[in-house]
Amino acid sequence: MDSSLIQLILQRLIPVETALLVAAGFMYFRKCGNTFAESVAYAIMAVMMLLSFLFQISLLSGLRHISTAGEVLACVIAVILIIRYRYDIYRNRDILLDIFQQHRVLLSLFFLACLYLLAQSLLIPPVPDQWEGLARIGLCGRIGGPPGHPVEAKGLIPPNGLILPYMMLRFHTGAGAGVFGFLAYLSIVFSTYALSRRYAWPRTALAVSLIVAGMSRLVLHAATPGFELVPAAAALFSLLALNRTIETPNMRDFSMLLLGMAFALSDNIPSIIFPAVTLALSTVLMVRRHGFEVFLFLAGRNKTATAVLALPLLVFLQIPLLWAGFDWPCLNVNYTDNIYGLPGAIANIIKYAISSAHFTLPAEQFCRWAAHFSLVGFFERICRILIAPLGKSVGGVPFSIAWKPDASLSWFGPLAFLIIVPSVFLALLRGHRRIKAVSVGLVSYIILIALLSGWSIENVRFFTIFFTCAGFCSAFLLPPWRLTEKGAVVLQTISLILLFYAAFFNVNKPLIRFSGATPGSSTRFAISDFKQMIRKGFANGVWGTIGLKPWDMAPADMRLLDTIPRNSDVGVIGDSYGILYPYMMSRPDLRFFPVDPELTKTPKKPAWDYLLDLGPESKYGKDPQTARQNGNTDFYPVLITPSNIEGSN
Repeated sequence: MDSSLIQLILQRLIPVETALLVAAGFMYFRKCGNTFAESVAYAIMAVMMLLSFLFQISLLSGLRHISTAGEVLACVIAVILIIRYRYDIYRNRDILLDIFQQHRVLLSLFFLACLYLLAQSLLIPPVPDQWEGLARIGLCGRIGGPPGHPVEAKGLIPPNGLILPYMMLRFHTGAGAGVFGFLAYLSIVFSTYALSRRYAWPRTALAVSLIVAGMSRLVLHAATPGFELVPAAAALFSLLALNRTIETPNMRDFSMLLLGMAFALSDNIPSIIFPAVTLALSTVLMVRRHGFEVFLFLAGRNKTATAVLALPLLVFLQIPLLWAGFDWPCLNVNYTDNIYGLPGAIANIIKYAISSAHFTLPAEQFCRWAAHFSLVGFFERICRILIAPLGKSVGGVPFSIAWKPDASLSWFGPLAFLIIVPSVFLALLRGHRRIKAVSVGLVSYIILIALLSGWSIENVRFFTIFFTCAGFCSAFLLPPWRLTEKGAVVLQTISLILLFYAAFFNVNKPLIRFSGATPGSSTRFAISDFKQMIRKGFANGVWGTIGLKPWDMAPADMRLLDTIPRNSDVGVIGDSYGILYPYMMSRPDLRFFPVDPELTKTPKKPAWDYLLDLGPESKYGKDPQTARQNGNTDFYPVLITPSNIEGSN
């Protein structure tokens, strides 16, 4: 059988494999005594951790078939579990139907929104903002593991959530990579419900879950590869596992707690801060509730499980990489240090607080139309007034607000500001021990972010963990005597409206296009031709194994590699890895690998047939924006042969 046909079949089976593993995980955790919501959250996170572990082991060892064999074995075990627990399917179905009958309208609308988000994640390929992360993981797959030398400054940057799209990239396509963002979104919603039920009745817990489900940024990232959402989902899952471990110490929940905190480590500094804070709080809470002996008891009583747990923990914590002396070529996070000290931190907190007052673009447009008043301008003026006493000592990037439904800029919506933020501080002052400890961790996290990072409008990505993990605190703010039945319906309705708004007006994933969704466009709302959208996706190879032609690439850019013979070795220099992704997808026959720019100056025969300079700060490449303004789209990036390098043979 043709290898390309085999690859095509395996690619088509990825959704089936994922659904099978999640279903088996759900049935297993239900059998272990978890609630319905807990089982969904546990199953999704367990599957993502399993896949990440297999992919990292496969690339670290250079034996790519390890992941395939592991997935096949996992699927066989999943089928056995489903057959063994087949009689529980009817019991779980009855529970689900009973819940649906009680909240028929709300759950039907939420289900429709989830279907739309799933369609966005599967039908629309990754957007340029995600190309860099995909290119770096795809590069690891091409060379069989992490490079022997770093592409940028060395650092221990875990690819735990970042590596998941390798499941698709190994078949030379990014189609369907958004499913991991969707799974992380579902995990967040169900984890929120499971945690909320510890502080509220089902009606309030459902309202809180829908508030979280309607947070704009989470919805916008639900159709992405999940580079931002997966670590946040893992952090919230850790809190769920912590609660279960404290309530009834057992090795299963304790293992999931440790794995969840390690898996939450990702490609930026904040994702490392919060698990560290959570680990400290977990230790304190466990010791105060059960004594230090509980750790020794769990480890001693389950020696086999402890030994099995050690390997994925070492991998998620990147200990093998640290020992070997190299790292993954992961994302550049554009992290800027706060050089203004305490005044800069105070200014940052003010800016973040005002930015979190995200009342969405329709509210801004309505105020402009009805009262000729700009909410954005009003908040920007308040910020300037509040930070004025700090003088020039705060410096930095000028403050601005963007309410555009864009995954890179959007905040979390009005309910996050009006309900979730106050609930954190109320829990901090009056909460019980566990929820107070979570609030301490969240507030500490915000203070550390303000102290460490310089403000920029893109820093909103650092707050995804905060709002994700803080959502269930709203259950403490909304007890039955505060949240009546009518109040719950109002909150649920507003949450669903915000959910549908963020999903349908997502400028990055316009499955159905609307005009008037962004400033400067006409006020007429028109639905684009859905069939044309789907045809465009097929024409650009969304479902193909090797034919992806990203929509935003200039034709001249895509023709750059046409002259390279098949199966050539292409060295890569420069750090603009986003543009490498479409080249890797369109030319899967080429072997791309990173090259130290200093090695191009030696007289030795190079190991590459061609050198691709991605720029923009390397010797040969030029800034793409400047090049295109000059009308020369072929000027960036630059393709170089060995004869073009001074001093090479």
